[in-house]
Amino acid sequence: VFESFGVYFAIIISVGNQIISFLVVLLIIIISFAHAFFILLSPEPGFSFEKYINSNDPNNPWNLAPTYSKVLDDGTTDSNPYIIQKPDENTNMFIDYRTALFAMYLLLTGIFKYFTSMCYVYFFFYLN
Repeated sequence: VFESFGVYFAIIISVGNQIISFLVVLLIIIISFAHAFFILLSPEPGFSFEKYINSNDPNNPWNLAPTYSKVLDDGTTDSNPYIIQKPDENTNMFIDYRTALFAMYLLLTGIFKYFTSMCYVYFFFYLN
């Protein structure tokens, strides 16, 4: 009775082996991209989420946070930001390696809504 099911088990096992090899290759690609972007986009050490530090580091979360400037009476904008949104752990997802892996998973699967605040900045400056 069970002899006819052996073919189906063989098919299921071969498909499982192909899926596992695909997932291993996908995992290697995600880890490689996450490691490269973590090296390139991690901020310099010494930043704080609590205190604003004006630095020349383009990956500092304070430099990535949205800023708002005053518009003066003559139509020009003030060069000093009026309001700076306080950054959090998700402002630069490449501060920690675990969030870099998550960001690369989201990037490679096409889900951009979780890191759009920094995505436009990086792709504009690094691709131009």
